[in-house]
Amino acid sequence: MEAEKTEKTQTITDRVLVKLLLVEDDTADRRLVEQFLARCSQPLEFAVESAGSLSSAIKYLGNAEYDVALVDLGLPDSRGVETVRKISEVNPHLPIVVLTGLDDEETGLSAIKNGAADYLSKGQLLENTLVRAIRYAIERKKAEQKLKEAMEMKSEFTSMVSHELRTPLTAIKEGIAIVLEGIAGRIND
Repeated sequence: MEAEKTEKTQTITDRVLVKLLLVEDDTADRRLVEQFLARCSQPLEFAVESAGSLSSAIKYLGNAEYDVALVDLGLPDSRGVETVRKISEVNPHLPIVVLTGLDDEETGLSAIKNGAADYLSKGQLLENTLVRAIRYAIERKKAEQKLKEAMEMKSEFTSMVSHELRTPLTAIKEGIAIVLEGIAGRIND
């Protein structure tokens, strides 16, 4: 019974560290996001590094690993969905959550089609919505990676089984051909 209590306590008190790259040029928006993440009541702790431009974000991505990127679409050196596309090119395994002042569903869908996991409008941003979008983006990317690995394993297995089946079938086929051609001579009953 004591072990169960300890286990529950550890579950409640242990926090998972999430390394987040915040790509946002507006200081007020950056502070708001950082405050939301600092107040997170879930078992997550965010280590946030901020970049004010796409070029700065690309440098960060070249020097460190991140669990997720929170990206504004209106940066000084990049606009719109092209920002998502470029970050995805640099790190295709990085989950990206788009955070922008544009309240346009078409832009959101376009961002998702180009590699973003989710799209949030700054005008409707709530702490729990932000944290949930980040968590889901990370989990979705993990699930995609597991699926990809499973598909690769299935492909390897199928190839191996196919080879293993072809070998005896070839021998049987050759044996039948020999019998049919009469090379082996007459078969006695």
